[in-house]
Amino acid sequence: VILIGPTEKMIVVRVLAIPASLTTTGPRTNSSPVTDTKILANIDIPIHGLADATTFTYAYDPDTRALSLLWFGDDRNLYTARVVVPDSGTSPTTAIVAARAHQYFLSPDASVSSLCLGRSGRRAVWLERVDEYEGGLSDEDSEDGEDDEAIEPVYLMRAHFPPDGEALVGELLETEDLPFEMGDIMSVTFDEALGRVVCGLVNGQVW
Repeated sequence: VILIGPTEKMIVVRVLAIPASLTTTGPRTNSSPVTDTKILANIDIPIHGLADATTFTYAYDPDTRALSLLWFGDDRNLYTARVVVPDSGTSPTTAIVAARAHQYFLSPDASVSSLCLGRSGRRAVWLERVDEYEGGLSDEDSEDGEDDEAIEPVYLMRAHFPPDGEALVGELLETEDLPFEMGDIMSVTFDEALGRVVCGLVNGQVW
């Protein structure tokens, strides 16, 4: 079992070996506490903080036993980390994994949702929404602040993380390539093996 989650200043990873008594099939006769769980890894990854709760995700590849993590920090930079999860036959580890910053900066007016990472940890997609105002004026910069209509451009972004190189980040698709408006997308999911991105729209349709 892998337990993972962010705190204010670190991402915590705990890997536990489940006792055989919990993996056997059949009816259970009690619900007593489990006392023979083996801790395989205590891993704390220091971070500056998260941009917000929606800007963190992870993926696990059972073939390579690699746990990949992806997040936007509160400094608006894009970060990745990779942990090899030990198996039950190895000694416990307390490795601290250093995060890697990539040269992609999330603008102060942008927010991220539906952050998806493929299980290899090499490809990701997400929705990026940017708060803008018609005429190029922000609410604070306009004279009255009431005549500018707020608009929210939405971009479907993709990233590729080479093993020994800088992240390649850009738009996956533009609006003219789609039978719907990018702003109608409410959620996104990503199947890396098939190379397929599925979008859920505000009207309930799935593309």
